Amino acid sequence: FVAMMNDAPEELSLFIRINREYNGQPGIRIYGIFLGEVNEGLGYFQEIQTWTKVLFSDVRVSSYYEAQQINTSSISKNVSFHWKSAMIKKELDADFCQQLVECFYNCPNEYGRLNLDPLGGAIARMPRDKSAFSHRDMKYILSIIGVWNDPDDHLKYKNWVVSTADKLKDYCHLTSRYQNYVDPESSAADYYGANLLQLQQLKREWDPHNLFFGLLTHT
Repeated sequence: FVAMMNDAPEELSLFIRINREYNGQPGIRIYGIFLGEVNEGLGYFQEIQTWTKVLFSDVRVSSYYEAQQINTSSISKNVSFHWKSAMIKKELDADFCQQLVECFYNCPNEYGRLNLDPLGGAIARMPRDKSAFSHRDMKYILSIIGVWNDPDDHLKYKNWVVSTADKLKDYCHLTSRYQNYVDPESSAADYYGANLLQLQQLKREWDPHNLFFGLLTHT
């Protein structure tokens, strides 16, 4: 997976999820889209299926709207989440992958999951000062997600998320966050990095009455 993503064209976007999505079996779900010539895209997904035993496969041509539904959750309704994420600046090595698997097996129930979002491509190509996203030299986004049904169990699953984040912290850039994965314990600087002051200036200029309240809200 790492080798494929390092050499991937910008048309290929893949993600990894470690969970028990199919019949309660622990597995790795690789999902994504190829926004280019059909046969070239099929070649990547066919190669992925040669890597290990396949529990489930769904490779097809679809509209972009349909493709947006590939990440719909298999989790039932009426659940609670505790989610922590961090950027990874290093390549994924064998030690990290082993620790990732061990952390997954320590999850107290079958719903917890670990996600990896590869970056690179157009993200790495664009200069960091040209948009609100500044973490363009990072390799991956790691997400640790605890999920539970019973409100009385919240501490058990939150503790799993926190302990997993602590175990993997040496691989993570702890002051870098992705805006779509909100963490109430993070600051605006974690999300916007070196672009924060410029964005706050734009906020003051274009929204002086603070109509859009959020991390960039000025005092």
